[in-house]
Amino acid sequence: MERDIKCGKLSANTKLPPQRELADYLDLNLSTITKAYKLCEMRGLIHAVTGKGTFVTPYANVPTSTVEKNMAPGIELAVIHPFYESNEAIRDLTIDILKKPFSEQLFEYSHPLGDRGQILTAARWLQRFGLDAPEHCIYVSGLSKPLCPGLRIAYLYLPDKYVNPMEQGIFSQNLKISSLNMEIAAEIIRSGLAWKIIQKKRNAAFARNEIYASCFPESSLRKESYYQWLELPDNLSGRLCEAELSCRGVSVFGAERFTVGNQGKTNAVRIATCSAKNEEQLRKGLEILLNFIRQQEDREPLFIV
Repeated sequence: MERDIKCGKLSANTKLPPQRELADYLDLNLSTITKAYKLCEMRGLIHAVTGKGTFVTPYANVPTSTVEKNMAPGIELAVIHPFYESNEAIRDLTIDILKKPFSEQLFEYSHPLGDRGQILTAARWLQRFGLDAPEHCIYVSGLSKPLCPGLRIAYLYLPDKYVNPMEQGIFSQNLKISSLNMEIAAEIIRSGLAWKIIQKKRNAAFARNEIYASCFPESSLRKESYYQWLELPDNLSGRLCEAELSCRGVSVFGAERFTVGNQGKTNAVRIATCSAKNEEQLRKGLEILLNFIRQQEDREPLFIV
């Protein structure tokens, strides 16, 4: 039942047969059907309406995450997936952390700003970037893109006069990062693994962007970036390109998704060069995009009289 709902075979708001009727039809025990209905209800796939029956929940077959890498078929060049290959090393490091004495304390409530060791590690991390914040600047160093998306941690570097107001704001908003995640992040930095991961991702990004440059040599290039902006011909909008590429099995984001009001150009697309499964798939996706643009350039103008 779950498979049929998620693949769309059972569409939203479809009324399901009564449990006893379905049990008789499938020649199964009523308790088996009852259990199946209950499990699907707990997973949000179906819901019961008193006096009317049981129905498939609206949007039950829609992914709850926009960053699920393998949910949709095709070539992903829209959502940024910042190279997951290093996650195995982070997993092994996490296992070692959990084997240490008193690691169970990482599952308790702790200070929202982390313990002293974690704070000092964060300070050393930021110092390596040579930050010298003016009196009006606050730096944010996120770890999701350079290290691991699952950590969801960022370090703040701010002038002394902002420290107390920032701490009070964090406490009043009840902001809290997982103690386990904070310790994993700190240990990644202490062990030296962080810089190995960053270098590995830089190399991977550079290789991917070289492929991009070979397909679009006239486009501006940021060699170590996870994505590139490609300007389109004046007669082609980002929204149209996004829709047409989707029909061809390639996902990109049109510039309209990132503009505010009437600001900015809309004849551009953002291409996440890091997100294809491999370099061959990236090259294929870029070739499909390039061929589509050439087809639009070669089309004769349409005159309406």
